[in-house]
Amino acid sequence: MESNKISTICLQMQDKLDPMGLTTLRNALEKMDDDKYDVVIASCAKLKDPTAVFLLSFFLGGFGVDRFVTGRVGSGVCKLIFGCLTLGIWWLVDVIKAKDKTREYNSLKIAKMLISM
Repeated sequence: MESNKISTICLQMQDKLDPMGLTTLRNALEKMDDDKYDVVIASCAKLKDPTAVFLLSFFLGGFGVDRFVTGRVGSGVCKLIFGCLTLGIWWLVDVIKAKDKTREYNSLKIAKMLISM
């Protein structure tokens, strides 16, 4: 794939992926054909925004919404049921880690997409 396309995609994904996921994406794109560019762009558009998940975690994190959004349904249900027993500590930890967890989630989704190609 052309280097300007690779740079464009990586710049767009810089905020949504952790550094390892970004490196994996760049390496895979360098080996990929130009005809798969649209598929990669469509897959990248479906990624979660870390800032949006942070805000969800801050305002609705006590109900486990942040965990449901990032695909961790089991722990979301546990947080919904038992979150009040932790006196807000679970909520606080999730608010602090929301952006990093979202970037990890996005990196895993990109890795799965690249493997399937």
